[in-house]
Parts: sequence; structure tokens; C-alpha cells
Amino acid sequence: MKTLLALLTATIGLTCAQLSTAATDTAAAEGAETATVIVYRNDDSVRSRGIKFDVRAEQRNQGRIAAGEAIVIKREAGTFVLSSSLQGSPSLELNLKPGQVHYVEYDLTVRNNRTDLELNEVGEQVAKVRNNEIAELTI
Repeated sequence: MKTLLALLTATIGLTCAQLSTAATDTAAAEGAETATVIVYRNDDSVRSRGIKFDVRAEQRNQGRIAAGEAIVIKREAGTFVLSSSLQGSPSLELNLKPGQVHYVEYDLTVRNNRTDLELNEVGEQVAKVRNNEIAELTI
């Protein structure tokens, strides 16, 4: 980025302030076309706390998530499918709109030797009450 700024400054004579403003405007325009999905785990069971699994978006791994953790995913607006690496787990389809923040709760339940995963889209207040890490995230 700095090399590009230096090259542009030398080539067309723009000041760094002008280039910085242009870069900020471009980032804001790109941000307006993307949506944010915050995925978090809400399970308090002693049995499920030790289980970590991968969060998948459009069949791509977005990271490993443990109980109480959150993952932030930025994507272009449109249809978006979330799932996990747990065998037989459900998927959740979201309709992302530009500039919106979506909160998805992964709730893992362990009964005997069986794990059940539930994915639900929830509101911002619900997410912040159920997961302390979300309240600390800056978007």
C-alpha cells in the first residue's frame, strides 16, 4: 500500500492526504457492499465445553470455535450459507444485505454419546447478553 501511494504521488503529483482520503472513500464504498456475520457459541454444558469444531461459510473453513468464542466474517451481500465440521450438522442460509450485521448462535448439546448442533440467527441484544466477547468486538 505504501509503495503504491509513493508511486501514485510521484507519478501524478497528489499529496499523501489526498491519496489517504481516496483510499478511505474506496474502503467505505467497499464496506457498504459487504455485510458482517458474527458467529458465536452459546453452550454452558460441561460436556460440550471441550468440543471444538470448524465454522464453515460457503464450504470454506472460517476458523475453529470453542465454547464462549466468536468469529467475525465479512462477505458480499447476497445469499450466504453457514455450517460446521460436525458430521450431520445442519446449515443455515442467510440473506445478507449491504452494511448489515447478522448474529448467528451455534448451540451445541451433548447427550450420552450424541452431539446436536443448532444454528439460529438472533438479534444484537440477544447475542451480546449471551456472549460477553461480542460486546467487546469492534466492527
